[in-house]
Amino acid sequence: MNRQAGVPLFLIAAILCMLVPGTMAAAPAISIGENRILYISSYAPGYSWNDDLTAGIADRIGEEGDRIQLSVEHMDTKTANDELHYANLRALYAHKYADHQPDVIIVSDDNALRFILLHGDELFPAVPVVFTGINDLNLISMDAMPGYTGTVERLPVKETVDAALAIDPSVTAIYSITDTTTTGIAIRRQIESALAAYNGTVTVRYPYPTVDTAAELIAEVRALPEGTIILITTYSLVNEGMIQYHVDLIVPTLADESPVPIYSTASIFNGMGIVGGVQNNPYVLGWDASDTAVRILNGTSPEAIPINLNPPADPVFDYAALQRFGLEEESLPPGSTILNLPSTEVTFNRTTVIGIGAAGGILFILVLILSVSHRRIRAVKNLLQKSEEKYRSVVEAQTELIARFLPDLTIVFANKAYLQYYGLNREALSKKTLCLRVHPDDEKRVKDHLASLTPAHPVDTIEERVLMQGGEVRWQRWNDRAIFDEAGRVAEYQSVGIDITDRKAAEEELRRSLAEKTVLLQEVHHRVKNNLAVISSMLEMQAMGLSGNEAAVLREAEGRILSMAAVHESLYQSRTLEEIDAQEHFAALADRIVRSFPHADTVGIRVEAHGCRLPIAIAMPCSLIVNELITNAMKYAFVGRDRGTITIILSCDDTEVYLQFTDDGVGMPAGDPFTMADSLGLRMVKNFVEYQLRGRIVLGPPPGTQWEIRFPAAH
Repeated sequence: MNRQAGVPLFLIAAILCMLVPGTMAAAPAISIGENRILYISSYAPGYSWNDDLTAGIADRIGEEGDRIQLSVEHMDTKTANDELHYANLRALYAHKYADHQPDVIIVSDDNALRFILLHGDELFPAVPVVFTGINDLNLISMDAMPGYTGTVERLPVKETVDAALAIDPSVTAIYSITDTTTTGIAIRRQIESALAAYNGTVTVRYPYPTVDTAAELIAEVRALPEGTIILITTYSLVNEGMIQYHVDLIVPTLADESPVPIYSTASIFNGMGIVGGVQNNPYVLGWDASDTAVRILNGTSPEAIPINLNPPADPVFDYAALQRFGLEEESLPPGSTILNLPSTEVTFNRTTVIGIGAAGGILFILVLILSVSHRRIRAVKNLLQKSEEKYRSVVEAQTELIARFLPDLTIVFANKAYLQYYGLNREALSKKTLCLRVHPDDEKRVKDHLASLTPAHPVDTIEERVLMQGGEVRWQRWNDRAIFDEAGRVAEYQSVGIDITDRKAAEEELRRSLAEKTVLLQEVHHRVKNNLAVISSMLEMQAMGLSGNEAAVLREAEGRILSMAAVHESLYQSRTLEEIDAQEHFAALADRIVRSFPHADTVGIRVEAHGCRLPIAIAMPCSLIVNELITNAMKYAFVGRDRGTITIILSCDDTEVYLQFTDDGVGMPAGDPFTMADSLGLRMVKNFVEYQLRGRIVLGPPPGTQWEIRFPAAH
């Protein structure tokens, strides 16, 4: 095990004296060069995993000196994850990088990779892509991803659970803190796959679906029984303003309140009271991704760099947490790192006294050496000052507005972009206070937002309006972090903001355009339905002047037209205009067809299609099929019978639609029903199923008649 224990003071002093001259070199600054790397993050700043990964990327590129320009885009998909948001991002990147195409793109986490797979060829044609931190393995194709390479985020769930069971074999249950976001669902699949090896001896459950806030999650954790461990992977909570934030902000409180040990597969939770686990390190993932991007810039083809399906994971555990739950460190995995080990106790005996005397002499010599090393220490301070200046140069190069200010709103730092945006002078900055010219309608909301930041929830995001010089109203989005002193009071705020006026205008235009298109589509479906109704009425008038077979043929055609009209009526009334509720539609359709026959009172109709929604491409032929089958049953199935029943069952999933039509009538005559002379309706059904729906139809055995129809859900 790698034990991080304390060492005697004189050894530390000696080591420092030897290392100070050669190990404190400042990291090189990142400045604009000829090579461009664009890093697209799925999330926003302030999320610990994302920040550590970004730091790894920036540090590796910093090693290249000033030859590489790094640009960073935060998609912030934990706050907004709908089609409108992705459409806005697509428009923003198309405009922003039209004349400044990157040489390599780095994407982190599933949403960013999914976005680039959909829009990368359009926005960044032929630009290589390096991905990292990918949970959804369905996004990765080992055989057909030209121009792509990178690293998946394989969660070491089984290794962590194995370690937990080795430490405490009495564990029988796992409470997995994993949410239902896109990333969370992918992680759940990995957890359930890993636990399959335990054959039911260890059960797993997740927070109840109603758990949204920190208080609700902590209440569930408090009630966990003995024999349970907690496994944290990811979880998205909301605050009082219904704004999402990540579980890492409340892990210290969660660890204090938990009656059972907490483990995690991510290094970002170490030092927060958890026991530990076999863990991924986001800084390493970021560094490796950046190193791969540099290799591609240097001429290596992405196809020559294999996709890494097994990123390194290290066993790391916390001594204090192990002691709290009485867990033995001897049972930890080989090579484990133990954090927060106490200093080794010293027993005083004769040998020790002699050693202390010798140490005293050594310390005297070290004092002399330290005095001689004073100049070197001053040199180190100068290096640290230069390092801070280079850090500030990186911040100054950012296009986001960055500022730090005290609780009384006095600015203590603002980058160049912030000063230019508000027209402030750096020389007079110390005399100014933060003055955002917040729109009067947003003032209270902004004050409440800052007041809501607490040690358990120090980071939050807000969108607000500001009044510029001349009265112009602009929109901004701020990510604010409160920094607290030892007493838990706010010592300082740090804010990163961007102007989102164009995005807000685009959103409003998209909403207006969508509303117009919705009204137009409703009108189209309504008019199509009306026109079909007119045609149906004309056929009815024509049939009234005829009798016998000619009238029956016209009325059958009328029924088919009314079935098509019913689909457009359902779409007109649907909330999406793209699909219909199958239960409502087929129940109404079946009732209308049955009531068109004189013996309707003797036939019962039952429709079961709950939870199934069909697009128009499927709903139209399905309606015509049901029309023909009901009509055929009403004409022939119940001849000579007092009562009869028709049952329609429809079920659907992402791959297949299943339609079952049953009547308890006299059954079909012998022979192929599709080749009979008077079976036009059944031949139409067969054509609808096989040629339009690309499915198959099967006639079941008697008694009665049962048709089973299956076809793909997508065409």
